[in-house]
This record gives sequence, structure tokens and C-alpha cells, in this order.
Amino acid sequence: LALLKSLALVGDTLKLVGKNFPLTSYRLGNMLGQMELSIDPLKTICGPQPFTLKESAMKTVEWMLDHEDFNRD
Repeated sequence: LALLKSLALVGDTLKLVGKNFPLTSYRLGNMLGQMELSIDPLKTICGPQPFTLKESAMKTVEWMLDHEDFNRD
């Protein structure tokens, strides 16, 4: 975490002089923050979801692996 915070400060400094860097304090804060949202209101509108979270994740990974143009790295 200390390394990431240090890199984020480097990113903050570079941003001040107009240079891009993949990590800033703002982005690190977003990465470390809790982002849990209830989908209960969505369920009342749309009804039950067709897949579980695990099934959805697996289908996404399978799709990514099947598409070479997406899976270059």
C-alpha cells in the first residue's frame, strides 16, 4: 500500500505539469473504496436476474478468452 501511495503522489505531481500517469491519489482512492450498491430496486423493476453473479463472471471471462481482439494482453 505504501508503494501504491507513493506512485499515486508521483502521478499527482505529473498531473500538475500536464503529464499523464496511470495512478493518482484520486484513482487510488476509488480503487480502495467500498463500492457496494444494492440492486434490490432494479430487481423490483426487472424481476429475477437470468444469471447469478458467479455465472455472469464466468460468461464474461469465457467471452474475453474467445475474442482475440479483446484478449491481446
